[in-house]
Amino acid sequence: TQMRREAKKEGIKEGVKEGILRRLVTQVCKKRGLGQTLERIAEDLVEEISAIEPIYDTAGKYAPEYDPEAVLRELAAAR
Repeated sequence: TQMRREAKKEGIKEGVKEGILRRLVTQVCKKRGLGQTLERIAEDLVEEISAIEPIYDTAGKYAPEYDPEAVLRELAAAR
């Protein structure tokens, strides 16, 4: 049915968005673990500082492991 197709499309879109966020969080955590600055990470990932900063700040709470899953959970809870 049409409703099912729309729901499936919406689910796929949400999954893609989550995957993109997961990848970004993982990259920020790895780079922060290497001691890179917020500005350097944003430049390397070709992202605005404003997009990276919440991830960077949240990751700092999980130093020195910089656990991407913990960062994702906290970011999701803050939404």
